[in-house]
Amino acid sequence: MTNQNMNMISPDMEMISPDTGMINPKRRSPKPLIMLLLCLSCLFLLTRSLWGQSKFPEPAGYVNDYAGILTGQQRQVLSDLIKDLQRKTTAEVAVVTVKSTEPYDINLYAVKLFEQWGIGAKGRDNGVLILLALEERKVRIEVGYGLEGTLPDGLTGEIIRRNMIPHFKEGNYGQGITDGTITTVSQIAREYGVKITGLPNTVKPIQPQPGSSALFSLLKIFFILMLFVALFGLKSGLLGFFLFGPRGGGYCGSSGRGGFGGGFGGFGGFGGFGGGSSGGGGATGSW
Repeated sequence: MTNQNMNMISPDMEMISPDTGMINPKRRSPKPLIMLLLCLSCLFLLTRSLWGQSKFPEPAGYVNDYAGILTGQQRQVLSDLIKDLQRKTTAEVAVVTVKSTEPYDINLYAVKLFEQWGIGAKGRDNGVLILLALEERKVRIEVGYGLEGTLPDGLTGEIIRRNMIPHFKEGNYGQGITDGTITTVSQIAREYGVKITGLPNTVKPIQPQPGSSALFSLLKIFFILMLFVALFGLKSGLLGFFLFGPRGGGYCGSSGRGGFGGGFGGFGGFGGFGGGSSGGGGATGSW
């Protein structure tokens, strides 16, 4: 082969081995793979940094109004109802209002907050988190495993749509939270067969609308799968190392109960929740 013909050969062409007469495949450079791994590593480190900067508020009781939307009377009424419910059933309801859930979506924020606080009795997982994000204009009812039969997805969706959203649209956030919490407490008390002191007699049972349960069930299955991957699958591999750090040290090296960035210290005068877990069930609404 002449030099002129050699110069005309494209660098992408396969070459014929002079020894074997067979075509040798072109050797591909490892640089693209190395660059991809570097980019992924940077992404993992950035994500881990964001997780480390996020701090959840510490629970001061069953009612935590960090957005400042409840009156003193509303806080007291809800606290008394939830305390009586806990004494008679061991079920726990946490009411939380925040200005924003950034950098998380309200669903992920609810799951993480539920797990970090341990709402519900340990082993029974009979906890409920009622979370309102003011700036996102969203509300979430997160339900523990032990109460999924009492508060199925369709029913929690009805509580949000019927008892909370109408008040939120009028700017009456405190009343929406109060009505939603009272209805939730009433549903749990009815399931356990107990009477809660101070619970209004006008509260009526809520049934999910026909057809809504099937849709919520499908969404729930998808959400649980995604949650399983996020909490367990990723944490066991390389991504989990970058996101969560080594096992045994909590998330991003935080202290306390494993909260984000050391956001969970003491509980002050509040004894804390019982150590329950979220079941991934519930509903989210916006206005």
